[in-house]
Amino acid sequence: MQKIALFLLSVTYYLNVSAQQINAVNGSAYVPIITQQLNPATIANTDRKFSLQLLGSEFNFLSNSFYFKDYNILKKIPDTITLVTKEAKYAPIAKLNGSFNIFSLAIKGKRNSAFSLGSSIRNSSSFKSEPINWNDTIGSVTDFFRTNVATDRLHGNMLTSTWVENSIGFATEISINNNGTWYVGVKMKHMLGLTGGYFSLQNVHYTTKQTPAITYNQLIDGKGIYAFSSNTDALLNEKLSNTDKGKEFLKNSKSSFGFDIGAEYVQHNNFWGDEAARTNYNFKIGIAIVDIGNVQYGFSKNSLSFNGFNNNAFDTSLQRIINNATTVEKFKDSLTAIVNNANTPSGNFAIALPTRLVISIDKTIAENVYIQACLQMPLTTPTVQNLHTRQLNLLSITPRWEKQRLGAYLPIQVNNNGTTWVGLTGRVGPLIFGFHNIGWLFGKNSVNGGGFLTFIIQGKNRETDNSMPCPRL
Repeated sequence: MQKIALFLLSVTYYLNVSAQQINAVNGSAYVPIITQQLNPATIANTDRKFSLQLLGSEFNFLSNSFYFKDYNILKKIPDTITLVTKEAKYAPIAKLNGSFNIFSLAIKGKRNSAFSLGSSIRNSSSFKSEPINWNDTIGSVTDFFRTNVATDRLHGNMLTSTWVENSIGFATEISINNNGTWYVGVKMKHMLGLTGGYFSLQNVHYTTKQTPAITYNQLIDGKGIYAFSSNTDALLNEKLSNTDKGKEFLKNSKSSFGFDIGAEYVQHNNFWGDEAARTNYNFKIGIAIVDIGNVQYGFSKNSLSFNGFNNNAFDTSLQRIINNATTVEKFKDSLTAIVNNANTPSGNFAIALPTRLVISIDKTIAENVYIQACLQMPLTTPTVQNLHTRQLNLLSITPRWEKQRLGAYLPIQVNNNGTTWVGLTGRVGPLIFGFHNIGWLFGKNSVNGGGFLTFIIQGKNRETDNSMPCPRL
């Protein structure tokens, strides 16, 4: 079963590491092109002519089901890596979020306004189940049923969504006085659904029967659905050339729209309109709602829903279907033979973006030393199928030391399942890199966490006069 678990991990990782969310630098006045991902108003609070983020990648992963024994990335890679699965009765979960930033550009306008453009590929995936019994000796459907004979009902859900996100944003100063400045911003998004799907089993019940010759398990109740996006049908069509597969894939990819909205208040320590005033502040408070909207997909012809099982639904027949499933079409045809009320869903399904309310407070502690707290409260964007993606982070507190070209950050992150990570991030010139969980560096039995790497190129200040500027009234 270790090989099976490692295969599933590899598939899920492939689906996910493909908007970048680098929580550690949130609040920094030096990289507003990144901080706008949690509040679109922040790009106005800079004197840089432009900021360009290129080719960044970020991912994070959380699971309570397995870990790599005696391994971290600082060690020499061993000849064999042991994957240890949890052996107990528990509710397994797995959550992944990832992105690949193609580019993000912010251009400073007049009167403390700014515009932004961006394009990225994002993914969010999750799996959860009601409590089940699991051990490393389970190697078949029969083994699983035998181990969970005392489990009354089986429930499980899996979801994945990958999309291209193109955005355009605007932020501006709306109020300024001797105490501070208010900024507001909005970012409009266009999403193109690349691959999406979901799987759900509800109230699955089976009974164990015996004959003089064998003991077997029969499925007697439950319903379920598995769905793929329709554009993947073209990739499975062997009659099409690779070029035609690509054309049909894009043709059947659905478009949708979303937006972010936010505001930020900055209380200044001085009132000079230069770059120093951007970093020499008393505190900043931000509030935003981000990732409002959903990603649209069409149902694949290989999707299937069912309600109940017929008299042919045994553990052995289900195992045979899995073993002989050389194509998704063959799997569907075989499964249809053992279920009741089989149906191919039609039309579209929507998977909501990870909508959340973001509240952040950033405080200056000493020269070049700051601390920032950020709360991301999940909100719900309604969809017909009630399908929602979620970000992992719930609350983060990040002390940091930073200057124009250098920065060090120590984010402490509480995830939405109650786990806590301590991360580590560095900024050297145009390079920003880090880890969400330093257990990857120093731990012995770690798999949860993630990391990021990105490059930032920034133009010179708009203020080119070296004389002392006058106070802004």
